[in-house]
Amino acid sequence: VRLARLGGQFDYRLTGLLDATHLRLFTRSSIVAMFRESGYRIEALSRTRVGIFATEIEVDPLAVPVAVLRALCRDPEATTYQFVFRAVPSGAPRRPSPPDDPWDPKAALRELARFYRVKAWAAFWLTGDVRRARALYRKSLGLEWRVIPVLYMMASLLPLGRVLQWSSRFERDRTREKVPVV
Repeated sequence: VRLARLGGQFDYRLTGLLDATHLRLFTRSSIVAMFRESGYRIEALSRTRVGIFATEIEVDPLAVPVAVLRALCRDPEATTYQFVFRAVPSGAPRRPSPPDDPWDPKAALRELARFYRVKAWAAFWLTGDVRRARALYRKSLGLEWRVIPVLYMMASLLPLGRVLQWSSRFERDRTREKVPVV
């Protein structure tokens, strides 16, 4: 949702976060401030999280610069889809609140890099779109350096027919000689 808003998309839809019943969007701090000013306090606040590209609002993963993705991974609210909370009058006795879920920016970065690797794999092997696969692998490597994506990217420099030929030859030889895969 944040990526779409950064790109200037803020279209209401029939369902989801931007449906017609949601008249106003809030951040965590604006929720707390609004209720405080109204004489209430937030006693239990939790959130629903979804992946950065997993909302009903489609954003092309290649259109988002790596710097923006890194900044989103550092932001603990980047994957917050909605808040769920209980508000009580300020004078009411306090009840213990469950702890908020911890945010791990490194885990978010790894998850996003994996998302790009999966998209790259699909572009390369399922559709044969080598250019898109290379671009997605580059994004993945910009987020998290790993050896396997580098090898896949190097393989994508070869003609697709040659890679498939080598792959099928390797599989045929491996099954004929009963060589275990390590």
